[in-house]
Amino acid sequence: MTLDQWNTANRPKVQATLNLHHLLIDQTLDFFIMLSSVVSCVGNANQTNYAAGSAFQDAFARCQRARGLPYTTIDIGVVRSLGRAARAKGVVEYLTRSGLRAIGVEDVLDVLDYAICSLGQREKELKKGLFNESEETRSQIITGPASYTTIGGVQWRSDAKFIALQRLQAGSSGTGSAHKKSNTSHGEFSTLMSECTSFSNAVAIVCTALAKKLSDMFMRPETDFDAAQPLGKYGVDSLVAIELRNWLVAVTKADISLFEVLQSKSLADLAQVTAAKSAVVKAAGFEA
Repeated sequence: MTLDQWNTANRPKVQATLNLHHLLIDQTLDFFIMLSSVVSCVGNANQTNYAAGSAFQDAFARCQRARGLPYTTIDIGVVRSLGRAARAKGVVEYLTRSGLRAIGVEDVLDVLDYAICSLGQREKELKKGLFNESEETRSQIITGPASYTTIGGVQWRSDAKFIALQRLQAGSSGTGSAHKKSNTSHGEFSTLMSECTSFSNAVAIVCTALAKKLSDMFMRPETDFDAAQPLGKYGVDSLVAIELRNWLVAVTKADISLFEVLQSKSLADLAQVTAAKSAVVKAAGFEA
């Protein structure tokens, strides 16, 4: 990640928060509520710049609460009818697979209402002399992480601070049960290449592996993914493309860029580019 890429996602949250803070610092505020992101809590290795900006807002609210000021962050997760979740088919299902629970706009408004009302209660406590430094821990409201019974390949569930969300296993159909993955591994791909007969055959294998991966990511039948259609049709945006690109690099050993994934004209086109750059395909003796 370049410095410019870091600043593009990080600066709007950090600088805008500071600008508003300095603008209102001499005012008597009833509340100062920031919409942050749940990614600041659960993390995302591919969004460190955005996560850092959101984490700054959380820390800034905590710092101001410690000073007795009514600052709060609401860490928003998946809102099913707004933004990317509403625009791209399958995104809600994909993020649900990442361990997040989708909420509606009305839920967001309820959380906002709660944040404002809780600050009103805070004022009553202040008048009674009940304020103390531990009050700063109430500066953050987190939405998104769902309860679970198994880790299920979701990285944040391995973090001890989320243990309160873990439920005892109630059966194979229980919430959070592991999703059976069907996507191709590096070892499986290498085996398939050793049995390959031509470069066009290698492209077909990559294309099939891509369809399986997308099927797993979006929890849709593999047959839903037409190799002739653009990836955007299936909800592949920049966030999904990052995971898809990382998987391609790990499995095929192809030095493929995020730009190439996003700009591919179709699933078949991406398979062609990947096969041409794959060290595994080349090791099997096939060239584009």
